[in-house]
Amino acid sequence: MDSKTLLSACRMVLLSTLVLAVLVRATPLRADPANWAPGLGRQLNNEKSCKVLLIINVREYKLLGHDIVEARVNCVDGRSFDVIRRGVRLPFEINACKPVAC
Repeated sequence: MDSKTLLSACRMVLLSTLVLAVLVRATPLRADPANWAPGLGRQLNNEKSCKVLLIINVREYKLLGHDIVEARVNCVDGRSFDVIRRGVRLPFEINACKPVAC
């Protein structure tokens, strides 16, 4: 086997390993807001005086054994928050969305 062929084979093995590592570490879950949305609504109301109007851009996935939930919440008063929960028993981290000008 010449060095060019060996290098190509090594690249393929490395690429395959990286793809597999990504698939194993971040596995999408079926989004079911019924499991966490009521608790999020209570937390937003208590911490930010936000009455939830809409939850959008929901992503649920498993990462390194933890169930992760990410979403954007729109409040009745027009404010928006990005939220993330890094485990079933943990509270959501809540960050206010800031307007961005391009």
